[in-house]
Amino acid sequence: MTEDYLTKLQGINTTFSSTQLIQQSNIEVIIIILAAISGIIGFIAVFGNLSNIIFIWRISALHNLNNLIILNLSFVDFLNGLIVLPMIIVIFLTKGKLPYSACLFQGFMLTLLYTASLMTSTAIAFDRLHAIMYPFRYHSDATVQKLTIILICVWSIPIVIATLPLLGLQKYGLGKYRYIDFCAISFIFYDENCIVYWILNIFVVACIVIILCCYSAIFYTAYRKTTQELTRGGNIKMSIRTTSLIVGTNFVCWLPLLIINCQMYLNAVHSPSETTTISPHAKTDTTTVVIVTILFSNAAINPVIYMLTNSHIKKRILFLFRNNQVHNIS
Repeated sequence: MTEDYLTKLQGINTTFSSTQLIQQSNIEVIIIILAAISGIIGFIAVFGNLSNIIFIWRISALHNLNNLIILNLSFVDFLNGLIVLPMIIVIFLTKGKLPYSACLFQGFMLTLLYTASLMTSTAIAFDRLHAIMYPFRYHSDATVQKLTIILICVWSIPIVIATLPLLGLQKYGLGKYRYIDFCAISFIFYDENCIVYWILNIFVVACIVIILCCYSAIFYTAYRKTTQELTRGGNIKMSIRTTSLIVGTNFVCWLPLLIINCQMYLNAVHSPSETTTISPHAKTDTTTVVIVTILFSNAAINPVIYMLTNSHIKKRILFLFRNNQVHNIS
């Protein structure tokens, strides 16, 4: 009977080991896929946003408040592609074996730049609401002082949020950057991140609500105004289409993350003991990969939208393309 028991136990251990190997293999495949996708997104983000920065800088017709705020968004997305995504790829592939200082830097930059991107989208929504409601006085109100105030607001709040986990106050719930496939704050370690996660989620919800309210007011006002009234204040109608697409994609990219954060919070509240024993890779599944990829892709989608919807940039690209063709023929 003892031999039968040992045989069964050995079979159970073998099955458990096989299951662990399969799970580990699946995790490695997911990490490689996510690293490859992040590389593609990073390349598009760097090339596309750098192109937009150069175009806005060189085309004098684009030197207005709306495009300068979009220039800030392009700068944020450019840094995402140049710094954050390559570091995430390295951390993916090394499985967090880099020095902890690298993890801190990547976590700080990730939080800073993606919250600054959302904050910039909120500023764009405010600016377009002002333009559609007061088209005749908008250009006189668009001053350097106003742009400076907008940029201070856009960067100050994300800096505060991203800095909190660096202060070493995780015992008070103010967060700590940890390696979980890449470096971030997570409800997996609920006690040390509860306050900073509330701050982050309230910030995201507030930005989304403001954006929805602004564009609801924009579309309502645009519906009531005539086409002649809209076009008198400059090319406001076209800029609203461009910014609506950019801000709309930001909203779509952030919404899944907000939903899964709420789900993780509910799990942490109802099963607090599990959050301290859960494996760092327990959240690495297909759903998480899709959500993270959607958020990362935002940095690559924005420049493509701006290029395709801005008539000045499209004309400049076509001009450069035709000149290159003529040069090749000659």
